Amino acid sequence: MIPSPRIRSRKPRGASCCRLVLVSATLYALTMWMTCAHSGELSDCTQAKITPKTVDNCTLLIEAGQADKNDLARAHFNRGTALGMQGQLDRAISDLDKAIELNPQWGAAYSNRGLAFAGKGRPDRAIEDYTQAIRLDPKAAHVFISRGILYSNVNKLEEALADFNAVISINPSSQVAYFNRGSVYRKMQQQDRAIADFGEALRLEPKYVLAHLRLADTYRDMNQYDRAIEGYSRAIALRPKDAFIYYLRGGAYSEGGLYDQALSDYGEALKMDPQLALAHNGRAWTYFKMGKPADGLPEVERALQLQPQLSHAYDTRAHVYEALGRKEEAVADFRKALALKPTIRTSLEGLKRLGVAP
Repeated sequence: MIPSPRIRSRKPRGASCCRLVLVSATLYALTMWMTCAHSGELSDCTQAKITPKTVDNCTLLIEAGQADKNDLARAHFNRGTALGMQGQLDRAISDLDKAIELNPQWGAAYSNRGLAFAGKGRPDRAIEDYTQAIRLDPKAAHVFISRGILYSNVNKLEEALADFNAVISINPSSQVAYFNRGSVYRKMQQQDRAIADFGEALRLEPKYVLAHLRLADTYRDMNQYDRAIEGYSRAIALRPKDAFIYYLRGGAYSEGGLYDQALSDYGEALKMDPQLALAHNGRAWTYFKMGKPADGLPEVERALQLQPQLSHAYDTRAHVYEALGRKEEAVADFRKALALKPTIRTSLEGLKRLGVAP
């Protein structure tokens, strides 16, 4: 089967998850590292701008042992921020710990440490830091966004809504807040509100590709495939070399019964990215739906060569095997799909149809 859409900004090579991971909002948060606005210092370390020399310059200042308490806090903050932007999150946290120790009232230090904890997959600690940063600066819209994203990621949806509502109160022109609030409404299956928020995000920024995609996904959730296809097409017009968007539109075409158009889009996606396992799987499922399971078999085999943990590809191959009369292989693949993702409805139904237990 074709996985239901969840947006991501780019396809990671060798990703183990077959569904579309929403990273757009999270990536927004992880790029919101705040820098220290203290441009009057002579040392490059304590300038507002983070540069490739920040870590070395701040290390020199810290190790010299001559900085006063405020400059030392700034040095640890800037070095920690620079390290965080480089992905060295443990070292970033250590420096930001020191900056907070030296200046416990510095909201930006808590915010940046929260970003580092979020990057390490520790949402509980990140939320604690974001909350402290908000206590120190109740108008810090970007921190509300970061915390709201994490609340959404851990399915605390009411808390997430409250944070995005706060951002909109602070800045009614924040397309990012409308986008993220719409994403939460979509998770809550409040599609009308989601559509309204994605529409407002696009009114504020008509070239907001991720909002076009999320709006299209919402229409696809509602089986309104014509509108979904329109949304994906607008995204393609803005980003014509993005294989993943062709894959998404191919899915909408396939689910809407427009199989030739689906195969065309999957083909375009694979021209741009021959390693896109999801597109091979989508093409296999489309062939299956067309009553051509034998044509789909090499496609799904290729998908599993590229991404052996792609649960929905096992489900697709199981359907293909079943259609070809290869019951034992179908049962084995349905079970493999469920071992990787126990909630795949079509695999559960397939085993029931074949008269065997999961």
